[in-house]
Amino acid sequence: MPTIIGKIGRTIASENKNRIFSKVEIIDYQKHRSFVEFRGDLKLMVDSIEPGNNIKAEVYIHGKLSASGHPYNNIIATSIEKL
Repeated sequence: MPTIIGKIGRTIASENKNRIFSKVEIIDYQKHRSFVEFRGDLKLMVDSIEPGNNIKAEVYIHGKLSASGHPYNNIIATSIEKL
């Protein structure tokens, strides 16, 4: 699985009709930015980590088409470790 290592940025609380999750900005060491979804128990874990702390998250990428036919990717965490 791909791994993202970086600092926690801002958290965007999100929800849709099926679930509530946290979408968290992670800024890596080269200043690249990713937005990763943390669901279920991982949401509780990431919500307890302060912005600016370093983490490592294993993720998978889930590609979809929007209702209007535009492709996009969701980056979804499967594990998180505070470094």
